Amino acid sequence: RGRAQDSKCILITSKKEQVEKEKLNFLQEKMMYEAIHRVQHLDKGVLLEKVIVDKRMICLRVS
Repeated sequence: RGRAQDSKCILITSKKEQVEKEKLNFLQEKMMYEAIHRVQHLDKGVLLEKVIVDKRMICLRVS
């Protein structure tokens, strides 16, 4: 699988399960890159507030 920008890959298989798994992997990868892009473009104050809230939620779950 190529990771370079604009790289191509070809899946050759006779197993439908493998095709479905690859489609799912592709979708998850796309979602991951979109999430990274959104986080990178968040206002720093908003991001800091989200981190603080998440840390508080984790502390509440643990205790």
